[in-house]
Amino acid sequence: MEQIDKFEVECTFKPVYKDGSVYKQESFYHFTDGSGLSYEYALTTDGEPNDLTLSIEFHYEGDYMKVIFESGVTVL
Repeated sequence: MEQIDKFEVECTFKPVYKDGSVYKQESFYHFTDGSGLSYEYALTTDGEPNDLTLSIEFHYEGDYMKVIFESGVTVL
């Protein structure tokens, strides 16, 4: 893998699965205890997915949000 695509590069990977669901390049997950949410963005190379995912957590702290960006990129 020579280079990860810039954010603006459109993902050309668009399968539709047997259950009718479609591939999503980005996902938000709300914590069940209401303390925050996480965000995942599947990185691409030449418009196609690879094994790298950007993961960020947002935790509510009063009127503010704490952003946790520990490892930056996770290999799945």
